[in-house]
Amino acid sequence: MTRPRHALLPIALGTMLAGGPAPAQVPPPLPGIIERVAPPEAPALGPALLPPEPQATTGPGAARRLPIGRIAITGNSALPASLLRPMLEGQEATLAEVEAARLAILGTYRAAGFAYVAVAASASRGADDRIDLRFTVTEGFIADIALDGAGIGPAEQQVRRFLAPLVGQRPLPHGALERALLLAGDIPGMEARGLLRPMQGDPGALQLVVRLTRRPLTGFASLDNRGYSLTGAWQGLLVGQVNSLTRFGERTELALLRTDANGQGFAQLSQEWFIGGSGLKLRAFAGAGRAAPGSALAALGYLGETRVAGIGLSHPLIRSRPRNLMLTAQVDAFDSEVQTRPFPDAARQTASRDSVRALRLGVEAQAQDAWLAFLPAVATSTATLRLHRGLEALGASDGSGGGTARAGSDFGFTRLIAEASRLQPLLVPAEGWLLSAYGIAAAQWTDDWLPPAEKFYLGGNRLGRGFHAGQLSGDRAIAGTAELQLATEFDLRWPNGGTRLGTQFYLFRDEARAADNGSDIAARHLASWGGGIRLQFDERAQIDVEAVRRLTRTPEGAGVRVLEADGVYLRLLLRY
Repeated sequence: MTRPRHALLPIALGTMLAGGPAPAQVPPPLPGIIERVAPPEAPALGPALLPPEPQATTGPGAARRLPIGRIAITGNSALPASLLRPMLEGQEATLAEVEAARLAILGTYRAAGFAYVAVAASASRGADDRIDLRFTVTEGFIADIALDGAGIGPAEQQVRRFLAPLVGQRPLPHGALERALLLAGDIPGMEARGLLRPMQGDPGALQLVVRLTRRPLTGFASLDNRGYSLTGAWQGLLVGQVNSLTRFGERTELALLRTDANGQGFAQLSQEWFIGGSGLKLRAFAGAGRAAPGSALAALGYLGETRVAGIGLSHPLIRSRPRNLMLTAQVDAFDSEVQTRPFPDAARQTASRDSVRALRLGVEAQAQDAWLAFLPAVATSTATLRLHRGLEALGASDGSGGGTARAGSDFGFTRLIAEASRLQPLLVPAEGWLLSAYGIAAAQWTDDWLPPAEKFYLGGNRLGRGFHAGQLSGDRAIAGTAELQLATEFDLRWPNGGTRLGTQFYLFRDEARAADNGSDIAARHLASWGGGIRLQFDERAQIDVEAVRRLTRTPEGAGVRVLEADGVYLRLLLRY
């Protein structure tokens, strides 16, 4: 789902800046700061959940030849006999070839999406002393569902909504089973594992046993030094989540962000829950924040306040282990106000006010592939495409009326954002080590003069490392990163136990460019390179250390300020 656009540090009007600090000292709007500071979620992908490939039955008579008469296929309802019947009628065939024909029927079912099928071959004497063959197909189906798990509570009802459509599907599509189990595992705090057991009575009848565990409370805390220096380089994010207390499989989340200088803070409350059993999810959120940066802006009495709210839907069009496709839609509101003092000790006055109302539509895709079969492991790719449309209603600002942060802003804007990434394993240089390449490319396109909160923001921990998030922005932007990763694990031992330390060394190169429509200023760019180490102590604790060399020293433009060539960044992440 598209996240809310938080403009935590709204910029002031150009008229305010005429007698104050240079524009580079104005805090960036930073939309979506919660999402920018939060750790990225890795794609939840893996091999398809399929039973083992059927193996041929062999014996001492495999080479015995039989004159084949008629061939009958029975028990098949999903696939026609013409598609399954082997080309053996009227020929001589060995028992091994008959077994191969049986496996071919199983393979045809499997390729059609039905892996839970059995095929038995039998022979009888027919006309002219020939052997008639009968292939009896038993199509598996789920006749009963049993849930196994203590303390699940009312959320069990949402699990049953996801699983109920499986009952009676004959034959059972393995894609439907995989989707239902994954959706059950998508319930916040829930883990679901399925087991199929044969039942007595109707041939092919199966019982699906789902073992459930629930974590009612989850969350994480993150601390890093990638923030804006005037509001506090060290920024801490605390997120608490209450999971699945009702029959809708909901999550209530509270996120709190604060910088070390108390120059910036934000709080957001969100609620999400499922609607029905298709995977459709509704999410609502509201938040507010304040920015009171130091340095020259403090002398101006700069105070920025932000409020956001919205509601959105997401639907997993495809939900499987090897690939996912999500559709999203959201309507949200964003209001920001900047106040300053016209002279010392004077009361603050409004310098600018922006109100953005927007409709946001998106599609998100994830996939694993083995296109380069000679490489040691499968690759993971992601892609997103989002269309943002400003709504000139519901109290939205009018850019032509003045009083906005960017004079002439088009609040009926249209902008398109595309992003793609790929993680490609390359080689195993030594036992227990894996060398991989990782890349991201992203771009935004619009023909409009965007409100500041809708610009494309560069910098932070993804696109433009070595620069704070929002240090460069533009109506149009393009950015990319390339990373070489070397990963392994070490055993850590201490007197009372030990753990496996996941270790990843990496080198990176970032490049980005942004420009504003209708501006005489040429496109500006960011460039940096560096390396670091990511240490994963267990599922709960992670430490990142990164060293950066900035190739761009004046990202805000010539004559503003020159950045140090080198920087070191740290991050501590604790999950609970």
